Amino acid sequence: MWVWFGVYREGIDGTIDTSLATSRDGIEWERVLDRQTFLSLGKEGGWEDGMVRIAQNFIVVGDEIYLYYGGVQGAHMDRKFAAAERRHQPMLGLATLRRDGFVSVEAGDEEGFLLTQPLVIAGNELHLNAECRGGLRVEVTDDADVPLEGYVAALGAGNYLDTMLDFA
Repeated sequence: MWVWFGVYREGIDGTIDTSLATSRDGIEWERVLDRQTFLSLGKEGGWEDGMVRIAQNFIVVGDEIYLYYGGVQGAHMDRKFAAAERRHQPMLGLATLRRDGFVSVEAGDEEGFLLTQPLVIAGNELHLNAECRGGLRVEVTDDADVPLEGYVAALGAGNYLDTMLDFA
């Protein structure tokens, strides 16, 4: 899978934040969550309050992902926007994520339900990341959404990273 960190939101105020897009082949791209901000600007007046741009590559270190980014105080300057007064030099920052934590679904205080797109599982194992307050139940269904006998697994409350659910 390819990950792209898009940056420019034209026409508003000249600020640049980072959104996320993915591709399975490097040709067809899909923006995640309708261009929702992935890496936000810093606090007003801070060194990264106008632009944040993530480097193209990320680094996996143990159970975290390191995302190095450039931060600039003040908005992007061109003929559309007034010159920004910059009290801070552009700097390099580091954002971290839980490994494989680019996108998540949260149920909040209510019980939740999630049905994925069809996927192929090689063998009897499914790996997942989950932070469960109450617990998690996984059922594998056929193409008519009918649960398959013997393909049910559960996790109790906890924080799981690359946990294997065994349907054997």
